[in-house]
Order: sequence, then structure tokens, then C-alpha cells
Amino acid sequence: MTDIPGIWDDVFISFTGPVRVDKVLILPDLENGKITGKLMLENYGKVVERNMEYSFIEYTLSAYAREKKSGKVVTDTITLSGKIKCQQTQALSFEMKVNDPHPWSPDDPFLYETLIGISADAKFIDDYGNPESLRPPDNYPWIGPADEVAVTFGMRDFKAVERTFHLNGEQIQMLGSTITLNRFFEDNDRGALPWDKAWVEKLFIEIPKSLGWNGFRICIGLLPDFWYDLADEHGLLLQNEYPMWNLRGRDMQYMKEYSDWVWSDGNHPSIVIWDAMNEQKQDYIGNVVIPALKQLDPTRIWDAGYMSTADLDVNEMDEIHWYPLGHGWWHTDEAVRSRRESFRFGNLHNKNYRLGDASFNSSPMILNEYGWLWLNRDGIHSAIRTEGNFVSKDITPSRINYEYFEPDGTQLYSGRDIYDYYLGQEATPEDRREFQAYLLAIEGEVLRSARIFSGIFSFVYLTDNGGYTGDWFKNHVKNLNPAQALLMQYHTHKPFAVFIDLEDGRYLKDPIHYQPGSLLSLSLFGVNDSNRKQEGNVEMKVMDHTGEVTSSQTIRVEIDPFWQAAIPISVQIPATEGGYMLLSELDDGNGKPAQVSRRYFIVGDVMNPEFPVYHYQLPPGWPEK
Repeated sequence: MTDIPGIWDDVFISFTGPVRVDKVLILPDLENGKITGKLMLENYGKVVERNMEYSFIEYTLSAYAREKKSGKVVTDTITLSGKIKCQQTQALSFEMKVNDPHPWSPDDPFLYETLIGISADAKFIDDYGNPESLRPPDNYPWIGPADEVAVTFGMRDFKAVERTFHLNGEQIQMLGSTITLNRFFEDNDRGALPWDKAWVEKLFIEIPKSLGWNGFRICIGLLPDFWYDLADEHGLLLQNEYPMWNLRGRDMQYMKEYSDWVWSDGNHPSIVIWDAMNEQKQDYIGNVVIPALKQLDPTRIWDAGYMSTADLDVNEMDEIHWYPLGHGWWHTDEAVRSRRESFRFGNLHNKNYRLGDASFNSSPMILNEYGWLWLNRDGIHSAIRTEGNFVSKDITPSRINYEYFEPDGTQLYSGRDIYDYYLGQEATPEDRREFQAYLLAIEGEVLRSARIFSGIFSFVYLTDNGGYTGDWFKNHVKNLNPAQALLMQYHTHKPFAVFIDLEDGRYLKDPIHYQPGSLLSLSLFGVNDSNRKQEGNVEMKVMDHTGEVTSSQTIRVEIDPFWQAAIPISVQIPATEGGYMLLSELDDGNGKPAQVSRRYFIVGDVMNPEFPVYHYQLPPGWPEK
């Protein structure tokens, strides 16, 4: 077992005078070139009047903003004066115009900081004392500067516009993955890795940037603060999800904890979505807590789990989880069999994929879970959800009346492992990892081709090994050695991409067999999720089981911003029977590796043919060991 620390983030001791800045939010308004500061001041003084009522302390507060890197001042200095009762808090706000604001974005994560100083002026107000009494003397030792804080922020606007997200006035597609750090805390190989800044920067910044991702969903658990600092500095867009799954707690507890959360993390420009809960509906959170906190922080979008327009007074976005092969104790064996038979993967547009209902949603949608293809890092064992039952190595809260376990301790189901179904029980770790990468790529291509999602995050980039799900690293996680399923996402997540629309011929039961020497008519499907027109050349290759290219052709592709195109093509089927791979490589002329899509197919009546081996390569910018 792995110990989970009670203190898992940095803890500081600060020394201040009696009046201090307890909480602060610096909220950007790029469109109007200003920032709003919201503060909670706290008076720790214990100065009392003659009748034992607490007195007041007068204070003076000043604030200005500057560029964080250069130190260049970009606002006037504002000065505010007031008085605050001892042992009480007080809300305060101000606005400042920012000279020539520089937008924060994933491509240009420009940062500012606001410096706030407050002094205790040592003047006591006799509001509750004898009106004829003398004022106390002004020579107390805490006279003068009481507190100073520097708050980092970025000038960025993030909004829902109809069914899309807009960053700084331009449409943006969020593409990345998911991190479940709270689950990773249970990993036997975890050690001190979550607090090793070099390891975290490699995991959280360098690898995702090399893959071309621009964001993450932080799932059912928060991050140590320096992770968010890295996201601010390097430009990641975060859907930040509170650790709320399987509802618990009381209404007053929700309001307090969620309010503290927004105050604590609300200065990070990387956080663009507050995600209240995972896969749940809770009316008080959705229709009381969120609207109240939207008043506190109007600069971000709220996600309310599985609540939709029918459940919410105001619905800013919807979250979708798509598992065409998903199964659990809530599914019968017949339901699992039916799902597998109907999922004829490889085609990009299929009614049986059950994405049709989502297309009617009126708010922007993020699809941030798909796959159900999790493996342990050894590649040998499936994760619990993939396997569909508990085995002896699994640690469970109970083995009586828990999930798959019946009240007598027996299990409801067995023999449901997805890898056993498609590959057989003798499959090697390499076989399993190849299948995982291949099918996960197809699912990613289906989702990109659906053209209804404003964000797609795969599940899951980091989690605990040997748990309910699994990530895409191999062997010891400290080395961050990627499996093929991770490297594949360089291709499925590229904003400008072309995908093959053809049913799989290798793993599906009863695959199509093509006539040798015939002509295959099919379509490619191109997508462009960027703000400018994209163009490039697609080279289509047919490869035999040895990896030799038997034929090829080149197609020119041009797609307008945030648009798509079906590209009909014809491919000459080889005259020789066997297993083949159709490979498309899109070169957009930027000097980076081509974006790849692939499908296996069978020629002739041959059974169980060999297929070519394909390995995704490390993308440029992958960090060195």
C-alpha cells in the first residue's frame, strides 16, 4: 500500500500586522482592457472598548499591476481607505484599467501580477465606547505596513458563444487529456513524484506540448498549486473539476467548500472552466451554488456534471462520456454481447455509435471520457473496468455486496475482458497495446468527425496503476515511457487532420473480405479546428504484411477554418490475398511529422492473415530522459 499524505501542497507561514489580505481574486476583462480586484480583508486585532465591544482599525490599501517578467507598470496606483472591526472580515473591490493589455493564450501565455499593500493606521473609532472618552493614542507597535501580496494573473476572456468556446474573442477547440491525481496518490510507484518539479514539468508540460495538446481536464481532485502555476506559465487550458463524485455532503457545506475553492484557485488564467461534479446531478449545487459563485467570478464557465438545460436555470456547457464498449455490474451479459456486436468500428459515421442524441444539445459540449480500453502498465493485465470483474490482485472496499460481488461474496459476472474478446487469452502485452492504440485512435477519429464537440479530452493520461482504469505509460511511471496509445494521440488531436472512413478488417468478428484486384471506393474525412484555412497533401499507402508499400497516391486537401470535408477516393485492392493496412499521411507543410490515420483490411478468402506492424514515433519536442 502507498501512504497518502495529509498535507499534499505547500504550506507557508506569513507574518502580518493586524489587518491582512485574507483572500484575493484578480479577474481580467480583456475586451474592456481592465481588471477587477475582489478582496476579503481580515482584522486579527483584539482591541476592545470600555464596554468590551471590539473596536475598529482604520487602514489604507494601495494596488497596481505590472508585467510579471519585465516589471513594467501597466496601471495607475489606486488607493482605498476604510475601517474594519477587530476579529471580523470585510469585502472590498476595485477596478483598474490596463494599458495596452497583452492577451494570455496557450500560444502566448503572457503574465501580469498585481501588487497589493495594506497598512494599519492605528486609529481606533469609539463607535461603541463612551462618546466622552479620549481617543486611544496612535503609538501602537503595529502601526504602519501590515501586509503585502503579489497575485499573478493573465489577461484573457473565455466564453461560451452558442455551441462553441471562444478565447479572447476567437473560437477555440480544446484538445488534450485527463489527469486523476487523487487516484495516482494510491499508486505504489508514486513516491514523491507529484512534488518533483522536474518530473511534473516533463509530465504536465513538455510531453503534452510535444503532442500538440492545449488543455486538460483535472478530474475528481485538485492539483498542488505549482502545477497550476506551470499551466499558467506554459499555456494550458484547464477544466478544473472538484472532487465530487457519488454525491455526499450537505448544502451549507457545498457553499462553503466551493466558495473556498474559487477564492483559492481563481487567479490562474489556465483555469477556464469550473467543473462542479463528475457524472452527477445535484439541484442545490447546480441552481444555487453555481449562480452565486458566477457572481463572484464571472470570467469562467461552469460545468454541472450530468445536469443539462432541463435541469439548470442557466446551462453554460455540457459534458459527455462515450463508452461504446463500456460495461459493468449494471449490464447483463446479453447487453454486453449486443454492444460488442453492434460496435462495427472503423467507419467514422455510424448511427449505432449513439452520438446522435448529443447533437441536439444547445450548449458547447466537451467529451472528456472515452475508450474503456484501460491496461495496467505491464500491458499484461486489464484494468478492473476493462476486465469486468475483480481478480485476486485487486483491492476492494468489500468483497460482499459491493459492485460485482453478491451478498454471499460470489461475483455476478466473469469472462468479460475486452482484450480476451478481441484478441484471445494468449495475447502478448505488445498485442494488447497495439489493439489499444488502434481502437482508441478510431474512437478519437469518430469524435473529431462528429463535429459536435467543442473539446475532446481522452481518459486517462495519469492515474493509479492496477486500479479501475489505467494510463498510457509503460512499466515504472517515473520514467514516463509512453505506450503506443499515448503517441497515437499526436495524430488524433491535431487541429488539421484527415481520417480514413473504413470498417476495420483485423479485429472485428466476421470482417469484410475484399476481392483481389478490385477497386475499393471509400472516403477520407478532413477536419480543421483552427482559426485559419489549412491545406496539405495526403499520401495514401497500401502496405502488405511485411510493411512493403504496394501502391500509393497523393490527394490535395484544403479546408476552411472550423470546417470539414468528405474526400472520396478509390484504392486499388492488391491482387495477392492477405492482410493489409491502409495508411494516410497528411503533410501540412509545417516541417513536422505527418498526421496519420490507418485501417486494416483483408484481401481474399484467407483466414487469420498476418498484418503489417506499425509503431507511432515520438513527436518532435518529446523531452529527453
